[in-house]
Amino acid sequence: MRTVLAFDPGTSNFAYAVTTGPTKIKTWGTIAPYKKAGDRKQMKALVRTVKLLIEAHKPSFVLIERFMFRGGGSTAAEVMNQAIAFVVLTCERLKVPWRMIPAAQWKNFGTKAWGYDNKAKSKGRAKALSAHLFPKAPKNDSIHVIDAACIARYAWE
Repeated sequence: MRTVLAFDPGTSNFAYAVTTGPTKIKTWGTIAPYKKAGDRKQMKALVRTVKLLIEAHKPSFVLIERFMFRGGGSTAAEVMNQAIAFVVLTCERLKVPWRMIPAAQWKNFGTKAWGYDNKAKSKGRAKALSAHLFPKAPKNDSIHVIDAACIARYAWE
């Protein structure tokens, strides 16, 4: 059975989704935020969690959203790119194929194909998207986690 593991990195959390079909969520959630560049404890925790996800779900493929920095004078780009690098290195070490895509790639496709609404940011939107795109999935009100599931869904298209 084909399984996709998708990651949506962010500064508030690092969301993931494991799917076994376009709308079949096996599990989804968040990894504790990776907040400080070069923090060995956070790096090890991230690698350990990604390794556990890969070993538990044996994905055929990992899809990672590229972190797109939008300014603001913080170290967010450095921190997120380090975290993504650890995901990629973990995939390489465990011999799992991976790919990175920009957010616009799956969001533009999702807007046209699934009615994904990228404008509204709210729990109501997350619930509506979840019910519309993943009707049999466990409940989750996090738009970040819904986005990770949409990234995984994109891999099935």
